Amino acid sequence: PEKFQQIDTGRVNLHIDQYVGKVTIQIIDINGRVVSKFKNEEFNNLKTIDLSRLQKGVYILKANGDNLDFTEKIILN
Repeated sequence: PEKFQQIDTGRVNLHIDQYVGKVTIQIIDINGRVVSKFKNEEFNNLKTIDLSRLQKGVYILKANGDNLDFTEKIILN
């Protein structure tokens, strides 16, 4: 099943059960360009990311860390 969040506020809640540590989060547009990057962010199960400066559209959120490779589709309305 495809996972995605529809966002109306510009704020994305990234929730990964039982993951604590540093992550690098990338927001990628439909053309494959990295439009936002957050390096070495402290992560403890949940993180809110402000994407309100981005245009409406479809993006891919990637989070990578120790033993973590997470991808989610985001739709900004």
